Amino acid sequence: GDVELIGKPYKSIYDYVLKQFSPGIKKTRIAAIGDSLTTDIKGANIAGIDSILVMGGILKDETKPLAELMRDSNAQPTATLPEFNW
Repeated sequence: GDVELIGKPYKSIYDYVLKQFSPGIKKTRIAAIGDSLTTDIKGANIAGIDSILVMGGILKDETKPLAELMRDSNAQPTATLPEFNW
């Protein structure tokens, strides 16, 4: 049968979430926040929305330069944050 992949970074999950917003909310007013280049940021790139990469998450102990990680994952955040707390 047919297989459909859902979840990040696949576009279908972002399309579903974007439909939950009130009509008239422009994509330019939405940003995805996450700590994974390969799921959170790449998914936002595919969906055409801004993204904020949280460096204090799964990347906190990473030794490679961010530019290299972005190149390897083919993902480009709009901005970065050192950490994110409630």
